[in-house]
Amino acid sequence: MNSRAFDVISDDDTRRAAAILQHAGRRDATGIDAVVEEAVERGRLVHLVFAQAVLSQTLFPTLASEYGMGCINSYIGRVAARGTDD
Repeated sequence: MNSRAFDVISDDDTRRAAAILQHAGRRDATGIDAVVEEAVERGRLVHLVFAQAVLSQTLFPTLASEYGMGCINSYIGRVAARGTDD
């Protein structure tokens, strides 16, 4: 990951990203909403997204491998084939 956006991720952004993973593990949508709201209030939503990407690839390095990227691409294709709902 070589974008300058990754250079401005703060410890708070990373903390929020980790909190989202914790809330997701508990299926706690209210907790996730609170973390996202905090990021929005501080003008850090984009940074949270980048921090989530970095944290995910740090915790799950297979995601960044050729195999992992293939799995992600396959998943995106399957979901895209179902159509949109937004």
